Amino acid sequence: MQFDYPTVSEFKSILTGLARDFDGHTEHSGLRPLKPKPVFFKNASDATAERIRRVANMRERLKPKDELLFAPMINGRLKVQKPFRVRLSGSTEGVSACAEEIEEFGFGANRGEALDDLATTIGELYLSLRAERGRLSEHLASLLQVLEEHIVQVHA
Repeated sequence: MQFDYPTVSEFKSILTGLARDFDGHTEHSGLRPLKPKPVFFKNASDATAERIRRVANMRERLKPKDELLFAPMINGRLKVQKPFRVRLSGSTEGVSACAEEIEEFGFGANRGEALDDLATTIGELYLSLRAERGRLSEHLASLLQVLEEHIVQVHA
């Protein structure tokens, strides 16, 4: 599954449109605009603060999710047939993507880089465990079994 994230200008356009819809200033689209109960303000700064609060709420609802199902095409030879559940978390250093089921993670400056790094890590782990199949410890053999539930080799 691949997600197409909007560009910054597209995102601003979406938020502007949502704010207009929220205020009830829309052309007829067949849908009833979201219209809150009237709020009366003492001055214009109160109205501005209310609009900022509404837009912030909409941004929060539009934020990318912190957990997703991840099924990349890995290096052209491996195909994920059952997606991995991946948890994303950000910090000041970057973003990490963690597949807890197989105890692997990827790291990058943004979500895309972290997921690419995780895909590479998963592919390398799968291929190295398959190559050493007969000499694996019990833990690594069970890890390979989990990986084989998720991944199939499409080209030798």
